[in-house]
Amino acid sequence: MMTRLLTSLLLLVSSLLTACSPADTPRIPQVSLDAELQGIYQRTCANCHHNPAMGAPIAGDVEQWQSIIGAGMETVMNRVMNGYQGMPPAGQCFECSPEQLETLVYYMASSDAALQP
Repeated sequence: MMTRLLTSLLLLVSSLLTACSPADTPRIPQVSLDAELQGIYQRTCANCHHNPAMGAPIAGDVEQWQSIIGAGMETVMNRVMNGYQGMPPAGQCFECSPEQLETLVYYMASSDAALQP
């Protein structure tokens, strides 16, 4: 009886630890920006995402972006396209396609974005 209880307890603890494992963090693909997207990034995204006073998620803060992307890219892109909290729709990048905006999100989620001025 005691062995069965101990085994059940170990299985429970193991499942709880597994539920919080790093494997559950969203996979953020590494992307690079071509010259066009680099210009867009500097004109639109960087204004808010490199300035902590703006309240936007900081570009290059991988942990913060993992939490955001953890909500699911469908949710993230809905917020990007329609605006969210203080962010205007499409981040005011009206010439951007949804694919370009998704690339910009993934870029900001990478540590590479922290290197931008």
